[in-house]
Amino acid sequence: MRTDQVWEATLPQRCRSCGGLQSCRAWEALVQDRLQWTILGSCPACGDGEEEFGWDESPPSVRSALIQQCGLFRLRLQATPELPRVSLMAALRKDGTTLADVPALAERLVRTGVTGTEIEMRLLELRLNAVGAQATVSRDGAASVAAAG
Repeated sequence: MRTDQVWEATLPQRCRSCGGLQSCRAWEALVQDRLQWTILGSCPACGDGEEEFGWDESPPSVRSALIQQCGLFRLRLQATPELPRVSLMAALRKDGTTLADVPALAERLVRTGVTGTEIEMRLLELRLNAVGAQATVSRDGAASVAAAG
C-alpha cells in the first residue's frame, strides 16, 4: 500500500564517532505488511554517516518526532452488522493486542478510533480491511474533524 505523501521528521542525535550533534532524517514505511523505520544522518563535525533501521515498532524518539512534526492520523472502523468478529480479533491480536483487550479496542475503533503515526494507522487499516472490516484513516485534527462533519 502506498501513501499519498511521505512524512519525514528531523531527529537530533549524537554522532557515534565524535559525539557531535547531528540532524538526522527519520521516517516509517510499509514494507511487505510490516512497519519499517529508518534514521539517516551525516555528522557535520567529522563527516561520518549514520544509518539505522528496524521493524514493527519504531523507537520512541522516531515515533515522537513523527507525531510532533507530521501530526497524528486516526483510524476508524465502520460498524456493520456483518463485521467479522473472529477475523477482527485475529487481526487485532496480530498487532499485539491481548485477548482481554480486544473487545474494548474494537469498540473504541468504532466509537472514536485510534491515533498514531500515518504508517502505524495504514498498517492497521491494511490488516483490518484484509479480514473484511471497513477501516479508514484520516489526518487527525481540526481539518479532518471539519471534513468528517
